Amino acid sequence: MSAEVIMLRQPFDPSEPEAERLYDDVVVRINRLSAKRERNRRTCEELERQFVENDLCVTNGEKSGQPLTEPERRKRLMRLIDGACLRLEQDEEYDRLCTRLDQMNQDLDEWARQYWAHQGEGE
Repeated sequence: MSAEVIMLRQPFDPSEPEAERLYDDVVVRINRLSAKRERNRRTCEELERQFVENDLCVTNGEKSGQPLTEPERRKRLMRLIDGACLRLEQDEEYDRLCTRLDQMNQDLDEWARQYWAHQGEGE
């Protein structure tokens, strides 16, 4: 017997009172997450650039422009690693939300087809 994963999900019913709010919530979450992902992507790219180009200098304060000490380099490396981990989490969440929105749109399309099919029967 093979193991088959069956995805269970609550179908989106556009006729329910909360339907519009649920749909809008997913869209808002996607939009907010998109902005956070973009900020994190830019931060990671800048940190990656610093390591690749060996441009690891103090960026502000009295020592601005001076090379980082070993502990400061490690701290910056940890920022890069943390940012990369966050990026993976954000990408997974973004994919999950987009999948949910796609499912909601498919349910909405199906509901509209059925609704308009029934409307045509009454004429």
